[in-house]
Amino acid sequence: MTVTAERASTLDMPAAAPGWLTAAIAAPSVHNTQPWRFEVDGTEIRVLADHSRRLEVIDPDGRQLLMSVAAAAFNLRLAIRAHGRVPSHRAMPSPGVVLAVSPAANSRPRASVLRLRGAVSARHTSRAPFTDIAPSRGALREMFAAASIEGAELSVCPPLTRDSLLTLTRVASERLLMSSAYRDEMAAWTGGGRFDGVPDSALGPRDARQRIAGRWTGHGRPVMFESAPTIAVLTTAVDSPRAWVDAGQALQRVLLTASVYGLSAQFLNQALEVTELRARVNARFGGRFTQAVLRIGYPTAAPEGTPRRPVPDLLDQNGRRG
Repeated sequence: MTVTAERASTLDMPAAAPGWLTAAIAAPSVHNTQPWRFEVDGTEIRVLADHSRRLEVIDPDGRQLLMSVAAAAFNLRLAIRAHGRVPSHRAMPSPGVVLAVSPAANSRPRASVLRLRGAVSARHTSRAPFTDIAPSRGALREMFAAASIEGAELSVCPPLTRDSLLTLTRVASERLLMSSAYRDEMAAWTGGGRFDGVPDSALGPRDARQRIAGRWTGHGRPVMFESAPTIAVLTTAVDSPRAWVDAGQALQRVLLTASVYGLSAQFLNQALEVTELRARVNARFGGRFTQAVLRIGYPTAAPEGTPRRPVPDLLDQNGRRG
């Protein structure tokens, strides 16, 4: 029996599940579209993809949508484990379901799990300058391991590759901005007074050196960004919906690990949204498939959070899937 939104808090749903779902929706998503929904059936929580929130211009195949939903699914798994239950999960068990998660045996959570769980509410995307201090080797090792655990690979670009990738990002940004459909899509997901999208307060300033091409380059005053940004790429061996789900979970584990070490990240995915340029990016990483480009560093100020839709609004009723 599928639990309706009205009955979810009192019927088969585990008592801790509302807190687990609150953790799930704290995940990042492309343009903060929050393209996820949930079904609760007995003790199983199904994380669904809401394709009505797909960005048609930059994400026509739904790759970034699936990664966003998978990031939420990772947070759900983490919250269950931190609560002292082993999360059993199945990836893409049926159409529309990205991950089905069930709390299984009791298990005392490790300290590392509790640290990651504590980072869920602290992690925010930062589009502001970082300090000139490079991420520590220990933090990077942990982030590499985090990606590997979930079936992906994280690499930090050496200077020549970094500069080439930043150039491709600027080229992609300029090309995308020539499209009125792209500009309309960004405008549709920007502004305050709502529970999704990117508020003006989170858009960030512009890089005065024009090296780092943020998504919303027309906003904010020009300021000096770090002179040698740390750029990392998340890649997978294949490029398929299942690989995108793995990449989304890996991405979220990486971002939370970074947050534990006091690091923040900004997405620089524009070159991945232009087919020709994504192929050029892939060629720089041995033909692996690049799923995310990140600028990582120690923030100069605490990044602003973005709003989230209420959990009750995300619970499907009577088995209806968005």
